[in-house]
Amino acid sequence: MAEIVIFEKDLDLADNICEILKYGNFTTVALKVIPESPDIPALNPSLFIIGEEGRNDQELMGRISKLCNHFHCPLVVLSSGLHSARDKNQCACTLKTAIVNKPFTFRSLHSAINKLLKGQGTKATMYIN
Repeated sequence: MAEIVIFEKDLDLADNICEILKYGNFTTVALKVIPESPDIPALNPSLFIIGEEGRNDQELMGRISKLCNHFHCPLVVLSSGLHSARDKNQCACTLKTAIVNKPFTFRSLHSAINKLLKGQGTKATMYIN
């Protein structure tokens, strides 16, 4: 069973994402703060999800990049805007990335996660509407 770590300041949104992911038999952990160090002893993540607020901060994106590379995990970015070159550049630091537009559907979130988890070793950025 895949463990998904969600970094989202909005606890209601994080809770909703956790509920949605239960239907895919995923184990979820929601955190408000992105840790400075990639050493998270209690976690064994298969994928990270990051909300909009953290994505706009270069320091926080650096932390996410370190986590993704340390755990060799793909990243789902929840985006509230149109895709831009900035989105792609910020997300290019990870092995595999999916950008999912808000408001997202059950199907779009599950689709992005399943595509990332099934992909093996390719560096790609995909956009899911």
